Amino acid sequence: MVTFNVKFGEDLEGATAVLRRTPELRDADVIALQEMDERGVDQIARALSLNGVYYAASVHPSNNKAFGPALLSPWPITREWKVLLPHQGYARGQRRIATGAEILIGTRRVRAYSVHLEMPLRLSEAKRKDQVRAVLEDAANWPDRWWWRAI
Repeated sequence: MVTFNVKFGEDLEGATAVLRRTPELRDADVIALQEMDERGVDQIARALSLNGVYYAASVHPSNNKAFGPALLSPWPITREWKVLLPHQGYARGQRRIATGAEILIGTRRVRAYSVHLEMPLRLSEAKRKDQVRAVLEDAANWPDRWWWRAI
């Protein structure tokens, strides 16, 4: 699994090139992207022949674009959903989400999340932990959670 923050979804060609030419990234089963918009997710997914899922979290006040996290995979995405994270950021009042997906990797169903927590300067550590807890609680509801004891 690879996670990649594509700042404001601006350099899509550069992000695509890095994902394509770096073997450790190119062969990933799951790529989590942050700060993406629908057009950017579609562009990268098409360029790399990947399946993708995206949900908008909020509209960024600096450019009025909807942004959110996304997941890409060469494997089939069999289910997708959005997890609303608690607490708005202090400065801009933006909400954050996690994008979740069930991905069929070979014969194994895998649950993956792309998460972009609020920045530490804009939300207390306790509230950021609440955001992580919301994702973990969503993951705990999955019947195939063979990995759960490791956390």
